Amino acid sequence: WANPPAIAALSGVRPEDANPLQTATTNRAVQSENYPDIQTLVLPLPVGEALGRVQQVATDLGWEIQAVDAASGVVEATDTTFWFGFVDDIAIRVGAASEQGATVDIRSVSRVGKSDLGKNAQRIRTFLSALQS
Repeated sequence: WANPPAIAALSGVRPEDANPLQTATTNRAVQSENYPDIQTLVLPLPVGEALGRVQQVATDLGWEIQAVDAASGVVEATDTTFWFGFVDDIAIRVGAASEQGATVDIRSVSRVGKSDLGKNAQRIRTFLSALQS
Protein backbone atom coordinates (compact mmCIF):
# COMPACT_ATOMS: atom_id res chain seq x y z
CA TRP A 1 0.00 0.00 0.00
CA ALA A 2 2.84 2.30 -0.86
CA ASN A 3 0.86 4.32 -3.40
CA PRO A 4 -2.85 4.48 -2.50
CA PRO A 5 -5.23 6.08 -5.02
CA ALA A 6 -5.68 9.79 -4.39
CA ILE A 7 -9.06 11.23 -3.55
CA ALA A 8 -9.01 14.46 -5.54
CA ALA A 9 -12.43 15.28 -6.98
CA LEU A 10 -14.16 14.69 -3.65
CA SER A 11 -11.72 16.78 -1.64
CA GLY A 12 -13.64 19.96 -2.47
CA VAL A 13 -17.00 18.62 -1.24
CA ARG A 14 -15.84 17.08 2.02
CA PRO A 15 -16.77 18.95 5.22
CA GLU A 16 -13.99 21.04 6.73
CA ASP A 17 -13.93 18.86 9.84
CA ALA A 18 -13.70 15.57 7.90
CA ASN A 19 -10.90 13.13 8.63
CA PRO A 20 -7.74 13.95 6.65
CA LEU A 21 -7.17 12.34 3.28
CA GLN A 22 -3.41 12.14 3.67
CA THR A 23 -2.25 8.77 4.92
CA ALA A 24 0.65 8.98 7.32
CA THR A 25 3.50 6.56 6.71
CA THR A 26 2.83 4.99 10.12
CA ASN A 27 -0.81 4.39 9.17
CA ARG A 28 0.27 2.71 5.95
CA ALA A 29 2.45 0.27 7.89
CA VAL A 30 -0.36 -0.53 10.34
CA GLN A 31 -2.83 -1.05 7.50
CA SER A 32 -0.45 -3.33 5.61
CA GLU A 33 0.15 -5.36 8.76
CA ASN A 34 -3.51 -5.66 9.76
CA TYR A 35 -5.00 -6.10 6.29
CA PRO A 36 -2.43 -8.16 4.35
CA ASP A 37 -5.18 -9.62 2.16
CA ILE A 38 -6.00 -6.22 0.66
CA GLN A 39 -3.65 -5.99 -2.29
CA THR A 40 -3.58 -4.71 -5.84
CA LEU A 41 -5.89 -6.85 -7.96
CA VAL A 42 -4.84 -7.86 -11.47
CA LEU A 43 -7.70 -8.47 -13.88
CA PRO A 44 -7.29 -10.27 -17.22
CA LEU A 45 -9.05 -7.39 -19.01
CA PRO A 46 -7.93 -4.41 -21.08
CA VAL A 47 -7.75 -1.23 -19.00
CA GLY A 48 -10.79 0.37 -20.64
CA GLU A 49 -12.93 -2.69 -20.04
CA ALA A 50 -11.70 -2.96 -16.44
CA LEU A 51 -12.59 0.70 -15.86
CA GLY A 52 -16.12 0.05 -17.10
CA ARG A 53 -16.40 -3.03 -14.88
CA VAL A 54 -15.21 -1.01 -11.87
CA GLN A 55 -17.95 1.54 -12.47
CA GLN A 56 -20.60 -1.16 -12.89
CA VAL A 57 -19.63 -2.97 -9.69
CA ALA A 58 -19.55 0.29 -7.72
CA THR A 59 -23.04 1.12 -8.98
CA ASP A 60 -24.28 -2.41 -8.24
CA LEU A 61 -23.04 -2.02 -4.65
CA GLY A 62 -25.11 1.13 -4.28
CA TRP A 63 -22.20 3.54 -4.32
CA GLU A 64 -22.72 6.97 -5.85
CA ILE A 65 -20.11 7.64 -8.52
CA GLN A 66 -18.99 11.23 -8.13
CA ALA A 67 -16.23 11.50 -10.73
CA VAL A 68 -14.56 9.45 -13.45
CA ASP A 69 -11.22 10.44 -14.95
CA ALA A 70 -10.81 7.97 -17.80
CA ALA A 71 -7.41 9.40 -18.77
CA SER A 72 -5.90 8.55 -15.38
CA GLY A 73 -8.17 5.56 -14.76
CA VAL A 74 -9.61 6.92 -11.52
CA VAL A 75 -13.17 6.54 -10.27
CA GLU A 76 -14.27 8.40 -7.14
CA ALA A 77 -17.45 7.44 -5.33
CA THR A 78 -19.23 7.78 -2.02
CA ASP A 79 -21.01 5.19 0.07
CA THR A 80 -23.46 6.07 2.83
CA THR A 81 -23.56 3.81 5.88
CA PHE A 82 -26.88 2.22 6.76
CA TRP A 83 -27.25 2.96 10.46
CA PHE A 84 -26.02 6.50 10.87
CA GLY A 85 -25.88 7.81 7.32
CA PHE A 86 -22.14 8.54 7.43
CA VAL A 87 -20.68 9.31 4.01
CA ASP A 88 -17.40 7.55 3.21
CA ASP A 89 -15.17 8.38 0.24
CA ILE A 90 -13.77 5.83 -2.18
CA ALA A 91 -11.10 6.10 -4.88
CA ILE A 92 -10.41 3.31 -7.35
CA ARG A 93 -7.48 3.42 -9.75
CA VAL A 94 -7.24 1.21 -12.82
CA GLY A 95 -3.90 0.94 -14.58
CA ALA A 96 -2.04 -1.24 -17.02
CA ALA A 97 -0.47 -4.39 -15.62
CA SER A 98 3.13 -5.15 -16.49
CA GLU A 99 1.77 -8.12 -18.38
CA GLN A 100 -1.53 -8.25 -20.23
CA GLY A 101 -4.40 -7.04 -18.10
CA ALA A 102 -5.27 -4.25 -15.70
CA THR A 103 -4.41 -3.46 -12.11
CA VAL A 104 -7.02 -2.21 -9.67
CA ASP A 105 -6.22 -0.37 -6.44
CA ILE A 106 -8.93 0.87 -4.10
CA ARG A 107 -9.00 3.11 -1.07
CA SER A 108 -11.92 3.86 1.25
CA VAL A 109 -11.82 6.68 3.81
CA SER A 110 -14.33 7.54 6.51
CA ARG A 111 -15.14 11.22 6.79
CA VAL A 112 -15.90 11.03 10.51
CA GLY A 113 -14.81 9.04 13.55
CA LYS A 114 -11.55 7.75 14.95
CA SER A 115 -12.26 4.13 14.10
CA ASP A 116 -14.38 2.70 11.33
CA LEU A 117 -14.66 -0.67 13.12
CA GLY A 118 -13.36 -2.37 9.98
CA LYS A 119 -16.04 -0.92 7.68
CA ASN A 120 -13.60 0.40 5.06
CA ALA A 121 -11.72 -2.91 4.86
CA GLN A 122 -15.04 -4.76 4.59
CA ARG A 123 -16.14 -2.41 1.79
CA ILE A 124 -12.88 -2.98 -0.09
CA ARG A 125 -13.09 -6.76 0.27
CA THR A 126 -16.71 -6.78 -0.92
CA PHE A 127 -15.80 -4.66 -3.94
CA LEU A 128 -12.77 -6.75 -4.91
CA SER A 129 -14.75 -9.97 -4.55
CA ALA A 130 -17.60 -8.64 -6.70
CA LEU A 131 -15.13 -7.35 -9.28
CA GLN A 132 -13.64 -10.83 -9.67
CA SER A 133 -16.96 -12.66 -10.00
